[in-house]
Amino acid sequence: YITEIPNLCCVPNLQKLSCRYCDNLIKIHKSVGFLDKLEVLDADKCSKLSRFPPLLKLTSLKELGLSCCPSLEIFPKILGKMENVTSLYISYTPIKELPFSIQNLTRLQRLELVACGIVQLPSSIYAMQELRHLIVKACKGLLLPKEDKGEVQTNSLVFKNTIVLDLSKCNISDKSLQRGLHLFANMRELYLSYNDFTILPASIKECHVLTKIYLKGCENLQEIRGVSPNLEGFSVIE
Repeated sequence: YITEIPNLCCVPNLQKLSCRYCDNLIKIHKSVGFLDKLEVLDADKCSKLSRFPPLLKLTSLKELGLSCCPSLEIFPKILGKMENVTSLYISYTPIKELPFSIQNLTRLQRLELVACGIVQLPSSIYAMQELRHLIVKACKGLLLPKEDKGEVQTNSLVFKNTIVLDLSKCNISDKSLQRGLHLFANMRELYLSYNDFTILPASIKECHVLTKIYLKGCENLQEIRGVSPNLEGFSVIE
């Protein structure tokens, strides 16, 4: 029945903090964001949690749980490099924007956002060299990074190492698909099921290593203008 995780600076050696299913929890004290021995921070399924540490400097962190927190709208800023987090999974949490500092999760290989509203990706995500899987499913929409902020070089605006892109059920339109495909030229698997676009554009030919594409439930799809030269699996009905 706790409503608040208090100041924990008095326990600097804490390695695991789990408060999942604490339905009355509203606040986690900002001190939790600076426990440099903390390896697991799990706040999944805290339905009233709205005040999470705004700054994280957790050099030992391996697991971060923020799923099923319908009152949490802001993802914390990452201070300094956190090299032990390889996967970040967030679902049913109305986070609208990932901070520019997400790039400090330098070893992140899998980023998965499920049912999180309209998600804005920061331009710094292009610099995340180990990001292999980008999964954005059942969200109301996906906003690609803005290119006019000057925070990264223009020639760096590409997901160089992402091999799996899943944008199923994200209201992807013709415009966003046309703009976004060239950013993922090295992907091998593309999941576009249950989206709104009407044309699979010719620019998909630029994805030279693409071997699988899934288009199940794309009821508005009228025309396929191109396919990757190495395509092995092409599924419309899956």
